[in-house]
Amino acid sequence: MAKNSVDIAGATSQNYSATSNGTYRVRQTANGCFKYSPALSVTTATSVAATITANGPVTFCTGGSVVLSVNNAVPGYSYQWKNNNVNISGATQSNYTATAAGSYTCTVTANCGTATSNAIVVSTGGITASVNPSGAVTICPGATAALSANTGNGYSYQWMLNGNNITGATNQSFNATSAGSYSVFISSPCGNATSAATTVNIANVTASISPSGSATICAGSAQTFTANTGYNFVYQWFRNGVALAGATSSTYATSNYGSYTVRVTQGGVCSATSAASVLSVTNNPTPTVTPQGPTTFCAGQSVVLQANSFAGVVFQWQKNGIDIAGATNQNYTATTAGSYRVKQTANGCTKSSATVTVTVNCREAGVGMAEKEESNLRVMPNPFTDEIAVSGWEFTTGDRLQIMNMLGEIVLNETIRNTTPKYKLQTPNIRAGVYFLQVTTSTGKKTVKVVKQ
Repeated sequence: MAKNSVDIAGATSQNYSATSNGTYRVRQTANGCFKYSPALSVTTATSVAATITANGPVTFCTGGSVVLSVNNAVPGYSYQWKNNNVNISGATQSNYTATAAGSYTCTVTANCGTATSNAIVVSTGGITASVNPSGAVTICPGATAALSANTGNGYSYQWMLNGNNITGATNQSFNATSAGSYSVFISSPCGNATSAATTVNIANVTASISPSGSATICAGSAQTFTANTGYNFVYQWFRNGVALAGATSSTYATSNYGSYTVRVTQGGVCSATSAASVLSVTNNPTPTVTPQGPTTFCAGQSVVLQANSFAGVVFQWQKNGIDIAGATNQNYTATTAGSYRVKQTANGCTKSSATVTVTVNCREAGVGMAEKEESNLRVMPNPFTDEIAVSGWEFTTGDRLQIMNMLGEIVLNETIRNTTPKYKLQTPNIRAGVYFLQVTTSTGKKTVKVVKQ
């Protein structure tokens, strides 16, 4: 015996056990002559591989079969075939003839391990016959109901009307133009079958809209109109008699008021237009909130927030997006910081205003506004015309004086440039009205009400 063309010492018996990779052959000597056998390659495996294939179609009629085989089967390995992960009794060869439907795998076992193959799904069965559309179909006079049968290998067809063969109707599809019960007979290599009947009715096309008559929505929302459905219907929606571009489905959603209709066409032959449905849109006035004073103030103070009003409106004030219990009047007095808005409901619709931010931030170093009121700050004259003198504090460079309107908007803003016990503000460009003068120094802050004549 030789391995890789080199004699193996002592390997002179009829049998030899190969335990390593290599190419083996035997040399036989007799009658003074010798010959070599063909070489045999031996490979030592470190793992097991398992792949299966089918020798034919895996879909066949009941009673058929397909042979499944392990690729490159190795003698001495053990095999176990499974269907849907359940062992098949006695199926322990490297191939298996499958006659039943299921998902087949093979588990291969050897000294160096175990592996489970890929799955091959086998399908079996007889024949069924069906017509699409099924049930009942209604077409208008002159229209066509396109009927089609299921398909399969080797199928042949015969269409029937009321149980009687239709001459020449042997294709997979049939165009029905008259009323009656249509079925199809299918013959195949797996047998024959007759479908359930599809009933074709003849009737004029009608068109309708839901909701009908009229509908009302709130501004910002949408109304969806729905047309009646039917076989092979094509739609076109109209607003005030004008076709709406692209509005060709069985539904149409809109936020615009107007008179809506739909035209239904069947098979390009018959058409009908619905009665109109009138859409009304309720558009209440936009809610607004007007602060009746500065929205930035000290702890303990407040600002009145006033909403606009109109007939029938109901108010609900919110803080940071949450309803304030009992806050249902036109005005609301805000005493704490937050984002405020009003929600107004009327005519079945609700709108919310933009938010107004209230800030409470003038408490400094533990000194509250009550303490500032005790200072000797003086504003003269009050009411004033074109000039106002502020005194009582020792003003230094960088101190600030601001006049704000009732909305909290700053209409005059001056920074003191020199140390002085009195500072005069020139106010010729300020309109007559009620304002707030806020004085901010290095030692404190104070706000007083002033009036421009």
